[in-house]
Amino acid sequence: MQAHRPVYADDCDHSISACSALLSEEQAAAANQAQLAGIDQQIAYTTGALAALAAVVDDLQAKVAEQQSAVTQTGARLDDIARQIRFTQADLERTQAELSIREQVLSHRVRELDKVGGGVDYLQLLVTSTSFTQLVNRVATIQQLAGGDQELITGLKQDRSRVEQLNAQLAADQAKEQELLAQQQRQLAQLQAEQQSERQAYAAQAALQAQLQGRRQDLQGQQSAIGAQVQSLQADYQRQLTALQSRQRAGSGGGGGTFGIDTDLRIVPNVDPAALNAYFAGTAFAGLGPTFVRAGQQHGVNPLYLVAHAIEESAFGESYLAQSRNNLFGIGAFDSDPDAAASFPSFAACIDYQAGFVRSDYLDPDGPYFDGPTLRGMNTHYATDPHWARNIAAIYLTLPGGLNPVG
Repeated sequence: MQAHRPVYADDCDHSISACSALLSEEQAAAANQAQLAGIDQQIAYTTGALAALAAVVDDLQAKVAEQQSAVTQTGARLDDIARQIRFTQADLERTQAELSIREQVLSHRVRELDKVGGGVDYLQLLVTSTSFTQLVNRVATIQQLAGGDQELITGLKQDRSRVEQLNAQLAADQAKEQELLAQQQRQLAQLQAEQQSERQAYAAQAALQAQLQGRRQDLQGQQSAIGAQVQSLQADYQRQLTALQSRQRAGSGGGGGTFGIDTDLRIVPNVDPAALNAYFAGTAFAGLGPTFVRAGQQHGVNPLYLVAHAIEESAFGESYLAQSRNNLFGIGAFDSDPDAAASFPSFAACIDYQAGFVRSDYLDPDGPYFDGPTLRGMNTHYATDPHWARNIAAIYLTLPGGLNPVG
């Protein structure tokens, strides 16, 4: 048994009930596919955003580590300066103690000399010398004592001054390093805050991506279900189409193929004008059966196509253009400017014009809009509605003789 090719809504016969259901499911499949494409685009964006955020977080981590190292180094220098300050403070205290002791020793020696001399001062010791040698010895002794003590005191004072200067310099260095440490700590806190913010942004993007992945899985599940339903409807359509074709063959006793969107509109079947008039009874088309047949035969266009087209465009002659301008086919009307539609003196004049116009411009190979002498070919240029050809074919099959083979 020969397998049927897949049937899609744009190709199916709209007179068959499964065709409408198939159209609905295929529209759902297209919408599902569009949502999947949108989700994939968002996932691609979040993937790029995650990579960028990860790079920023890593860069901030390196800067945080570098700043923490700088803070540690500054803290170590501060500890070293504090230790040196303690040492210089101890040196200062020691030097001051030695200076105090040396001054006390000098004062004590002077008092002792006073006791030895009987309470006289140094000048008296010199004046009362009994010999020049004694005088020289006394002078030398006094100078030696006074000079040695003074030298020690001067040295101690210089040491104290040096230690005080060093201590002052260390204090200045300490203040400078403390200011640097405070600045580094502020910078570190700022970097850590930025890092935390970027980590939160990364977490938000990761959560969004997980949500999108979940939504994508749901859509894929829906896509599978829709695909299965489309296959089932295609099978239903094939069964209904086969049954319809069997009924048509049985009713017509054989002959050409059934009318469809790929039927050559230049084939003019035998059409009963009286049957059309009976069909038009009670409508604005009443009595136009012979007009449609005559126009079709004169211009070489299937009359039932003209009828189906007029019904589609004018709702049996009740449309605004039909009532106001006798325009049954929307001739000259555009979606952007409906008022540009042509006017005709009568329905009959419009039908005759349409038959000649379609034949010369759409059905003949030399016509400016020729894309095949069929409804499918006409749909390329005649109407913006992609289902226009299907709609007319469906109407055709409801007309008297519409189920008869064409050709």
